[in-house]
Amino acid sequence: GWRVAGAPAAVPQQLRVDGSLEVEVALASLPAGVGGAPGEGFLDGRPVSLALLGDEPCGGGRLLHVAIDGIASRWVAVRDGERWWVGADGHSWLIAPRARERDGELDGHGDVRAPMPGAVVAVHTQAGAEVLRGEVLLVMESMKMELQITAPRDGRVEALHVSAGDQVALDAVLASLEPGREERS
Repeated sequence: GWRVAGAPAAVPQQLRVDGSLEVEVALASLPAGVGGAPGEGFLDGRPVSLALLGDEPCGGGRLLHVAIDGIASRWVAVRDGERWWVGADGHSWLIAPRARERDGELDGHGDVRAPMPGAVVAVHTQAGAEVLRGEVLLVMESMKMELQITAPRDGRVEALHVSAGDQVALDAVLASLEPGREERS
């Protein structure tokens, strides 16, 4: 993350390993290159030190000699679109970004939350309305950019918690959805 002064902020990335294990990785600084100063980061909130000791081509990927918290190991990494196949010590893992809806993601209670702080500029639904996945529920504006908040699944709008003109914080509850008929049975 960019900052006016000081080191960049660590930006957390949610990753899925082998389709089930979810981890959060945040790099505060990258290693300075082969043999350079180690980088710093966090793995599921635990601080780690990362150093790149060597980097060379290997088939269609890269052979990386790395030190994690001072322990050296060799890793093979091959890019596959947005995913990476990573191998070390006779094991391999598929690492991919965690799948999530681009806008309005449901939490465990069926609430659609704000993906950014901003103003609600339009509301396109009402309490009790049946909605389909992808249907626009409302429009938010932040820093002169508009974002359509869509229904992440079929369902019924149980409650609408905002009106046009409201200012909302990041992660504020915008609407509550009940499951569609098929999901309820």
